[in-house]
Amino acid sequence: MSGILRATSAAALALALLAPTAAYADRWSSPDEIGDVEGWTYDPEPKPCGTFIDVDGSAETNSDITRLSVRHTRRAVILTTRVARLDRRLEQSVSLYVRSEDRGWWLDVDRFKTHSGNWRVMTFMAREPKLPDPDDVEGCGIGISLIDVGCRTTGTVDFEHDLIRLTVPRQCMGNPRWVRVGADASQFVEPEDPDSEAWTTFSDEWDDGVELSPWMPPFGPRVRATAGAPTGAAKTDTSRGQERHFVVRRDGILTRR
Repeated sequence: MSGILRATSAAALALALLAPTAAYADRWSSPDEIGDVEGWTYDPEPKPCGTFIDVDGSAETNSDITRLSVRHTRRAVILTTRVARLDRRLEQSVSLYVRSEDRGWWLDVDRFKTHSGNWRVMTFMAREPKLPDPDDVEGCGIGISLIDVGCRTTGTVDFEHDLIRLTVPRQCMGNPRWVRVGADASQFVEPEDPDSEAWTTFSDEWDDGVELSPWMPPFGPRVRATAGAPTGAAKTDTSRGQERHFVVRRDGILTRR
């Protein structure tokens, strides 16, 4: 299986970072610092919990978030994550975290190479899990499983504009009055030695918001639905059978999709 399923002129860039956050009744957009990708290698030795080794990720552009945007229309919530530069030769993965007045969701957009050599874009949407206080996590961590809620989300990877976009029907979220969004992008790197159990990940998050959970990136402000949008008509979850897994450690979430 693809690794991504287991487990972004100088003056112009400076101006982009200094540009004020754009906010309207039904849309919001905010930049993120460039060159702030973090990297680490996970080595399963020593047993049983293994070791994390920091790796320089400042030159990685495929997962370097430069802007997060939200449009909240009458029918859909449209989430756009821009990165420094998408690479067609690499896999892409963006995770989005959405909160409304009464619930939360975890969503993914993944572009990966299949066994046949073709590229595929897959989306995933699950209800936000209940996670423990970091101080309550014992041993090497705890495993969590998420089940897709069966919503027809649409993911787009746009290489011309270096963005990854996810469109979610509002009815899948219970037609919320407003949403708050956080995002992170990651890139999984297979080890050069096929017999090695170590692997490397590069990751970046949009980080100019408010922390609502120690396990998630910061969230932006409330983005209200377009005037006249329906509210409160919840959709019953119907799983498509897709399931994803991750491990929660005291020092963070170790993704193994």
